Amino acid sequence: MAGVPQANLAAVLSQAPPGEPGYTEPAHDLQDMLPTLKSAYLELVNAREAYSRAEKYSNGISPEVFSDPQLRRLLGLSEDSYALNYADIPIRVMNNRINIASITVPGDPDSTAALQDLWKANKMGLAENSFTYETLKYGDGYLIIWPTMTRAGMKIQIEPNSPVTTRVFYSPESPRQPIFAIKSWEDNKLIRVDLYFPDWVYKFVSVNMGRTWIEYDDGSGAWPMCNPFGVVPVFHFKAGNSHPYGTPVHAAAYGPSDGLIKSANTLFSTLEFYGFPQRYALVDITSAEGTSQFSDFDRDQPDAFITDDQGRTSGLRQGPGELWALAAKSVGQFTPAAVDNFLNTWSKCIEAMALCTETPMHYFAEAAGQHPSGDAIRAADSPLRAKVKNQQLSFAAAWEEALTFALALSGVIADDVQVTWQPSEAVDDQQGMMAAVWQARTGVPIVEIYRSLGYSEETIDSWDLPPEAYKAATPELWAGAAAIVAPGEVTAQNDTGPSDPMLSDGSDMPTPPEAPMPPGMMSKTSA
Repeated sequence: MAGVPQANLAAVLSQAPPGEPGYTEPAHDLQDMLPTLKSAYLELVNAREAYSRAEKYSNGISPEVFSDPQLRRLLGLSEDSYALNYADIPIRVMNNRINIASITVPGDPDSTAALQDLWKANKMGLAENSFTYETLKYGDGYLIIWPTMTRAGMKIQIEPNSPVTTRVFYSPESPRQPIFAIKSWEDNKLIRVDLYFPDWVYKFVSVNMGRTWIEYDDGSGAWPMCNPFGVVPVFHFKAGNSHPYGTPVHAAAYGPSDGLIKSANTLFSTLEFYGFPQRYALVDITSAEGTSQFSDFDRDQPDAFITDDQGRTSGLRQGPGELWALAAKSVGQFTPAAVDNFLNTWSKCIEAMALCTETPMHYFAEAAGQHPSGDAIRAADSPLRAKVKNQQLSFAAAWEEALTFALALSGVIADDVQVTWQPSEAVDDQQGMMAAVWQARTGVPIVEIYRSLGYSEETIDSWDLPPEAYKAATPELWAGAAAIVAPGEVTAQNDTGPSDPMLSDGSDMPTPPEAPMPPGMMSKTSA
């Protein structure tokens, strides 16, 4: 319903009786708000260390490769010398399986249309995937929803925000109940902070890196700014099962990633000794004692150009075909460490990473030898599917809460916003058909079958299906078996076995009637 009066809208959002706005907290002055501001800002800043660590590991950078700074200087390594972002694989695998297929208000086409307009106006089709990835990477993500004035008029802005700049604070008594939120960012060498409460928005600015704060006037002339909606307009998306804040999807990969990157750094440094081996020369001290015999290996001179203490040049020249005449008793070179030692450590670290993050091993490396079968892949993906399902439930709840609020700001009160996800696992045509066949046999509505195959709501709506397609059908396992045949499946009509199925009285099974075929599905017998 459009055009809800402002008082009623605020009442609905604050769960107050219709026509009666909820209780409004009195506004506080700067001195009253300073303790809350400083405490919230300090917690936000302290949380950035963990988010920075998550960012580094997703980029393949281990801050703990070599604890000895002298060894780092000896190897000539910087923090990202040999970055290997294997720890990013669990994030990308999860992100590829969490994609919104549609967002609707069931039974309310007008509200669904308004919701789709909001989605398109904020370009959320482009932002949703990257927002999901960032949330999985950091463990937390936030949407700030607020009406803004543009040249075209009032716009409900849905803005994704990083946990580096934004944080929601919860009630100690009810950990799922947000009390207020903070957003802080740098603006031309100034530090800006906005505190969002259900009734007010307090804005501050600091010119000395957060040591002192003053009120910030955004041009409205009002401080604090009124929040007439009775809701903290910052919505929290969490990864993992921790509360009240999430856990990065790849957090369990930190330890294995340290070992992997350390072995990689050492391996790549060792490879230089294969190309440029370290040599040595052994001189008989007794034969050299008391002589001024020039040594071809002077510690203070490079090998390519050596002179004695009288300025004479050594006869050693580097280059193809050069003959070296050495005054040493014997020469040789040090054997570099075996590469296999590092590669074995590398493999074990990847295996540990896959195990700890519940990410199947085939996402980290191609299987050696015969490629695993579809059944083997599905069995290996079982823990991942469970993790994806739990994450979808968490994200769906956050999306539904946020979009219900966004609709309310535009004057549309929706009872229920429903998020439908794209199929979380990739299947080939035969696997998808087999699943669809068994769903049809057990009476699953045709529309649900189409959704499981990955068709969008827009595509399904364009088919103008009859009402029966949206209702559960009566299960007809044997009738469906005759009319809807999965690829490669043997039924009563194409069975080449010794006998046809029979009823309990010994008579032959009657030929079942032809079952209706949904669009795009064809039985083997009619193909």
